[in-house]
Amino acid sequence: MHAFLRLTAPSCVLAALVIAAPSQGFSQGAAKPADPKSCVASAQPDEAIEACSAALGAPDLDRKVRAGFLRTRGQMHMQKFQYDPAVQDFSASAESFDDPEQKYSVLANRGFALAFGGRYDDAKKQFNEIIQYR
Repeated sequence: MHAFLRLTAPSCVLAALVIAAPSQGFSQGAAKPADPKSCVASAQPDEAIEACSAALGAPDLDRKVRAGFLRTRGQMHMQKFQYDPAVQDFSASAESFDDPEQKYSVLANRGFALAFGGRYDDAKKQFNEIIQYR
């Protein structure tokens, strides 16, 4: 795995962003379906995953907001070393973004989830796609 990460060294900074959660706490009253950041809990990823899942169940959720909740939930799965659910959330999030910058940012998260999950060939394809876009 180290050899793979050396090949993608410019993207290692993104790995730190994917794994490290923002230092924003989670409060029960703060979870609003319009704000994906309200799900983030640095000390309690299980609560954050539940909050994001609950928010995703809201009817008529805007596409971009849904993408944000999926991305946040994927990041929380990464914190718990649950790479397959993270890949699923990042994939669904990327499909919802129209802006190429946001889409490829989420696809970078997906690439790291693939790499950390041991799916190196898939991760390499993902990073090559991002590099070709850039």
